[in-house]
Amino acid sequence: MSEQKNGTKGRVKSKDAGRSAGLDIVRSAAVFFVVSVHFFYNNGYYSQELEGVNMFLMTAMRWLFYSCVPLFLILSGFLMNRKKPDKAYYMKIFRILGEYLMACILCNLFKTVCQDKELDFAGWIYSILDFSAAPYSWYVSMYTGLFLLIPFLNKAYGGPEVPKKHKQILLLSMLFITALPGIINYEHSYLPAWWPRLYPFTYYFIGCYLAEFRLKPAKWKCALGIAAISFGQAAVSFMTVTDKNKFNWNFPAGYGALPTVGIAVLVFLMLYRIEIHNWLVKKIFFIVSACSLSIYLLSWIADQIIYKQFNQKVTFIPDKLGWYFVIVPLVFASTLIPAYLCHKLVNIPGIALKQSHKQQR
Repeated sequence: MSEQKNGTKGRVKSKDAGRSAGLDIVRSAAVFFVVSVHFFYNNGYYSQELEGVNMFLMTAMRWLFYSCVPLFLILSGFLMNRKKPDKAYYMKIFRILGEYLMACILCNLFKTVCQDKELDFAGWIYSILDFSAAPYSWYVSMYTGLFLLIPFLNKAYGGPEVPKKHKQILLLSMLFITALPGIINYEHSYLPAWWPRLYPFTYYFIGCYLAEFRLKPAKWKCALGIAAISFGQAAVSFMTVTDKNKFNWNFPAGYGALPTVGIAVLVFLMLYRIEIHNWLVKKIFFIVSACSLSIYLLSWIADQIIYKQFNQKVTFIPDKLGWYFVIVPLVFASTLIPAYLCHKLVNIPGIALKQSHKQQR
């Protein structure tokens, strides 16, 4: 989703050409959380009444995995906070759009061949332009806009000359307008309800702050905090069900709500300083990290195939809890190979261009 830099002050240092294994772990966890949160989207969880131990555990897991998108956004702020509005920066958007285009082609092919959906040439073009070709591509729609604004968000955040206190005020202001309304405005609007849609900016600024002021809480404290918020939110979800006793999407609302902010920040802090000394394990995390966008987008195809069979064989939703440890790894593994191929194909022009420049020099 974003690039890693060589270690400097306020950055994670790497032993492998400036690349941080810890940040690869964070990104790998984020995309695995994406596949995991779709487990609940595709298995009928949201149509089931919230009652019983299994549904409570599934709800806690759902809140944990809901930090997937925030983790990507925090990573962007952590890694891209020095980017400037120049040609070299903006050219990098074509790699994102290239992987998106590949995913659109594969998803539309799957729809026409396996789901008997008729798409003419105009339908193909429109589906790509309105981000419906790859059904999970809402993220690309959001991130494209964020990408264009990142150099200017960096100016808003400021460099080392801006006092730490001012940056803390910026973060508190963003949390106040984007994170608090999701939990305060439950039955009545006490805070402005328009600003929560800017939650990507909040997470981006959090990433900038964490890159500059390296927080190092104990990992066990982070894990304890994650568990406390996840299970606490599960309890809240059980107490704020809809009139049909089902999951209430409106409380707390959205990716930007304060509990999700807390989980995402703690997951990031727990993982980003991890070092890996085994080259094979490090390489695996590197590959998953590099292919994360394609895994995100192409997992829809595996979801369509696997959940169709799974939901026919296991019909009672609470019984599906144990199957998480089979279905999600299966979706992830079956998506990794096509995602890797798409990632490599998209990067061929860039690699060829770099080699051409080297030869000219």
